[in-house]
Amino acid sequence: MRVLVTGGAGYLGYSLTNYLNELGDISEVIVYDNLSRVHPNFFLGSKKLNKTTFIKGDILNTDKLIKILKNIDVVYHLAAHTPFPKNHLENFRYEQINQWGTLNVVNAIKRVETVKKIIFLSTSAVYGNRHEISPEAVPQPQNAYSKSKYEAEKYVKALSEKCEINVIRSGNIFGYNLCFRLDAVINNFIFESIVNKKIQIYGNGKQMRPFIHIDTLCMYLVDLLEDFSTSQTTKTIADFNSNLNQIKQILLDNLPELEYIYLNQNLSFDSHSLHKSLLLDKGQETLIKKSFLNFKNHIRIK
Repeated sequence: MRVLVTGGAGYLGYSLTNYLNELGDISEVIVYDNLSRVHPNFFLGSKKLNKTTFIKGDILNTDKLIKILKNIDVVYHLAAHTPFPKNHLENFRYEQINQWGTLNVVNAIKRVETVKKIIFLSTSAVYGNRHEISPEAVPQPQNAYSKSKYEAEKYVKALSEKCEINVIRSGNIFGYNLCFRLDAVINNFIFESIVNKKIQIYGNGKQMRPFIHIDTLCMYLVDLLEDFSTSQTTKTIADFNSNLNQIKQILLDNLPELEYIYLNQNLSFDSHSLHKSLLLDKGQETLIKKSFLNFKNHIRIK
């Protein structure tokens, strides 16, 4: 089995590629990435990826995509524009990369015969700012980023007669690897607490989000390789819901000398959370502590 991972040199791609490289059923993993984030850490680490090939390329390059897709069995489509904060200044890039870039991937897949499955990483943000979002909830995207991902879902689902489709609406990803993102709130809090012994909380800290550890998500994505059918599935997953105050308290328990400051504490921000039936029932405190220790063990200062 040959697997293509678009955006594979990014944060999630780094860990997912490590998992895929170890699978006996996979003969080759091709990482296709334009390196727009200028993150050379993907190429670092003690583990040799003997089944993995890196190809620099853009999902907007149709001819190159078609060439790379030949003899590919499974596509993990992770490539996306995801800067923080998600605001109107990035609207064009969201539309260009997340929406039209995905359409380009879909059209390229239509022109090759071998692809049997596409696994597309979407976001739980497509549901908008609501609490206890149920499995039956209808998406109501409320910003340019979530709208671009929801439109991208529609393009991917147009492949239903071509191959199996798995759309994964993930919570906010956190956890350590060499390509970790500091604009992920838990990663940012952990990094700042270890390096600066201080974190900043915007607003009153009550804003709620669903979160998923990067290892949890990778294992779920890898498990999707076990079953090939003509089905089309959309799955929303996260480990737990949490607000910033709860995350702060867990970090305080692990680092009592931690300082924290609230900026504009009188402000409240929009929240969204998932119904417990969509949560994987992984312990919030356990997973945040695991991430804290992983960061601490890899940071080279006392």
